[in-house]
Amino acid sequence: MPRRKRATRSKNELDKALESVLYEMVILATAMLLRDRRYFFKEYPDLQWGPPQIAHDVIRLKSRLLFDFFYSKDDKDIIAEDFISFPIVPLDRSGVKLLRKFKDKVNKWTVHLSWSACGRS
Repeated sequence: MPRRKRATRSKNELDKALESVLYEMVILATAMLLRDRRYFFKEYPDLQWGPPQIAHDVIRLKSRLLFDFFYSKDDKDIIAEDFISFPIVPLDRSGVKLLRKFKDKVNKWTVHLSWSACGRS
């Protein structure tokens, strides 16, 4: 089944959308820098799960968000395809299957509470 053509966006809409995408990338990069930088928090020597755990959570959330930016098919989502002027060649059936499997794994291990992530189905 052919994909439906996405709505054409104005330069102003794309500029605002790109600001959002870049913000998410900066937050992801910041979390990655913070994740193991305990020296920022020397005044809390017994801190076990505070900022490092928050950084890990932010990394997972932002990675999931950016994954959807590159692979979402929802017409309401801002996606990478909105910023290019040539058609994207769709994945073949096996590529789609692998991508869905990978996305399910990312979802279950990052931003969803799932019994399958705990070894139960």
